[in-house]
Amino acid sequence: MSGAGDDDLARAVFEVSVLTHREVRSLVGALAIAWTAARLAKRGSFPLAPDVSRALLGDLAQWAEDRESWMASAALSIAVDDESHRHDFSSVLQRVLGAWDGGWPAMRHEVEAFARTRHPEQNFATAGFVLCSVASALAIVLSSTESAEETLVRAVNLGGDADTVGAMVGGLLGAAAGPEAFPARWCVFPGSSVVRAVGRALEERERSAEQLPDLLALEIELTHRLNGRRRPRPIAALPEPDESAT
Repeated sequence: MSGAGDDDLARAVFEVSVLTHREVRSLVGALAIAWTAARLAKRGSFPLAPDVSRALLGDLAQWAEDRESWMASAALSIAVDDESHRHDFSSVLQRVLGAWDGGWPAMRHEVEAFARTRHPEQNFATAGFVLCSVASALAIVLSSTESAEETLVRAVNLGGDADTVGAMVGGLLGAAAGPEAFPARWCVFPGSSVVRAVGRALEERERSAEQLPDLLALEIELTHRLNGRRRPRPIAALPEPDESAT
């Protein structure tokens, strides 16, 4: 959805995310990842110049604050346990922005300090709590001056909820620089050709949703392949587009 407008992007991501996370901070965190991925995809390179990244983070913090207010509207009515926490996500982004000159160590300190005021047990930057993991993933990507490979390796080696942080960082890096930015050895695994084919079909919108493999079945099948267990039925190949429908 890199070509979608901000309102359409917000609505689409909200409608998917609210199925599992009906909580303002989690929803805004999902919107923030999608908004940033869309902006990075339009630029098509990584790393960004520091002044560009800093401006992008500032724009994101303001956009997130607007969306926090949007979710309070009568049409959406996403409540919070404590109304004073409604703008937590944009607040932690503002604190990260304020620590920009100190690099990742200073940003990490701000993330952990703010998260501690909300959940004392979630007091490390790569904890699963949205104010930690999502804020840290954004900070790591936007402040990086390294290659995509080096940035992702550094992110997952921070520990904590490494798979969550790694998935967000990897997704943002992929949006920015594409699969070519990663080592070829990372992109070859059982079923990888099917994943790439589905990705291309979704990107190019060359097939309707009904023509694509069931993504849940695809995930189950690939999990079995990775574990060395083949299911009785292989994944169906992507059907050819219906030329008569064009």
